[in-house]
Amino acid sequence: MFEHELDDDCKNLETVRIEHAVYVLKCTGGNLTNAALSLGMSIQVLCNLLKKAKELGYDIPRPGVKTMEEIELDYIVQVLEKFKGSRIRTAKALQISERKLFGRLEKARLKGYEDTCKWVSKQVN
Repeated sequence: MFEHELDDDCKNLETVRIEHAVYVLKCTGGNLTNAALSLGMSIQVLCNLLKKAKELGYDIPRPGVKTMEEIELDYIVQVLEKFKGSRIRTAKALQISERKLFGRLEKARLKGYEDTCKWVSKQVN
């Protein structure tokens, strides 16, 4: 019984290490060297953790490569800034409904996309 509990604790600790490595990598913009330094481990150890993370289905950031969603959100933020935060004018310029615009901003906020956070709660007409 004790060995079974110990195995579970080790699996939980490994999961925490993997999640922490993925989080730090995201915070460093996908930079392996900076992430390894922040975590106090070698790049090889970090790469092994990230390999396990990928096998478990974690989204591993790639340095310098943006997803289509990120490109779209960057553009939405540019248009919002052009119209000083007006979601009505932004939606018209993007040829989408205000509801769809707000949905995309909210989804981005929940994913932690910082540039959109200020526009979700702010309403300027």
